[in-house]
Amino acid sequence: MRVLRSSNGVKSPHFCEVREVSGCVLMDENPQELTHVAFLLADLEVHEAWLAYFAYGGNQGLLVVDAYLNGLLPLPAQDSDLLALVLNERLSDLHLPHLASYSG
Repeated sequence: MRVLRSSNGVKSPHFCEVREVSGCVLMDENPQELTHVAFLLADLEVHEAWLAYFAYGGNQGLLVVDAYLNGLLPLPAQDSDLLALVLNERLSDLHLPHLASYSG
């Protein structure tokens, strides 16, 4: 069994537990948890994700985005959707499936 950890290596109770069964990954489908998984797989630093989010018109500060990506704060739907867009585009660049979900 594998437990996801935040970008600083600290286990967070806010994230889902992931386990592999016959090669399939099982996890809760909480949108913020999926965004966290997408963030980990995107291999971006928080400031890189924030800069792309800001370029798309996001208006939350770096620390707020960092807290969201690490499961500590919620974001308004528009902002979480912009972050999902940024992360899913990065995952596409890496030839990985889109994991970050949108609010709608």
